[in-house]
Amino acid sequence: MIRLIDDMPAGTIGVEAVGKVTGDDYNNVLVPAISEALKRKNVRLLYLLGPQFKSYTASGMWADSKLWARNPRAWKKVALVSESGWIEKTVKTLGRLMPGRVKTFELDELDDAKAWVS
Repeated sequence: MIRLIDDMPAGTIGVEAVGKVTGDDYNNVLVPAISEALKRKNVRLLYLLGPQFKSYTASGMWADSKLWARNPRAWKKVALVSESGWIEKTVKTLGRLMPGRVKTFELDELDDAKAWVS
């Protein structure tokens, strides 16, 4: 599931992936949260993949890839916070293909990630 993070700086969106993330999670939580920022052409997203995150379903991975294609010029910054080495390596590799600036942070750098994304 994906849940919103409440204590984010103004003008930013924070989400946390917990357990298994599905396409419905994207459609019901993340897409509505990002839609307003896309209208303002200013998406600043913090994505937390903490110790409770397990995996993506196939529909979750597909929804994730489609999300980045929506209004690519609106994406300003994406901060990915994770303790998973494979996720960090993947983001660093694919980050060049993603719109906006993408930066990875360790779990103990969550406050730094919030400051950077804002």
